[in-house]
Amino acid sequence: MTCECAKYDHITMDRAAISKRVRETKKLRTWLKPLARSNDKEHELFVCEACSQYWQSSRAWNWGNDVYCFKVPQTTVDEWLLLRFVSPDELMVYGYAVSDFLNSGIELGDVECNETDCTSKAIGGLKKCVNHHLANLQQVGSFPSEPEGRWFFPYEERNFKPNV
Repeated sequence: MTCECAKYDHITMDRAAISKRVRETKKLRTWLKPLARSNDKEHELFVCEACSQYWQSSRAWNWGNDVYCFKVPQTTVDEWLLLRFVSPDELMVYGYAVSDFLNSGIELGDVECNETDCTSKAIGGLKKCVNHHLANLQQVGSFPSEPEGRWFFPYEERNFKPNV
């Protein structure tokens, strides 16, 4: 059996790249062997039997809940069922939201965040630092949740978390 896995790079963080992969996924899945499906049926783990490349499918809710596949590191089914990998569409939405927030003109004040054991500067006019303010916004549904799953190259946590 031959595969075309090498033709597919990691997905870049833009809408066009995710839309393109959504279109490519039907063909891509023709040579992938399913290994496991998440309980919520939103994600599936695959392997290419020809080259041993692992893939995960996810549903991109911001793209009409369409399915798309992306390369992931080798894993066991048990590990994957415990914690899937982060999905590029969730990373992109979260990353853009964080970037927009940080570029919205916020300024840090002179006082520390009022959260216990936090020494970060609070946002001017507020009593919370950026991270705690975003956490509060997430709790009330006013900001996207942090992506869930295992981080892996090139989707590394340090590239998506606020750095203030």
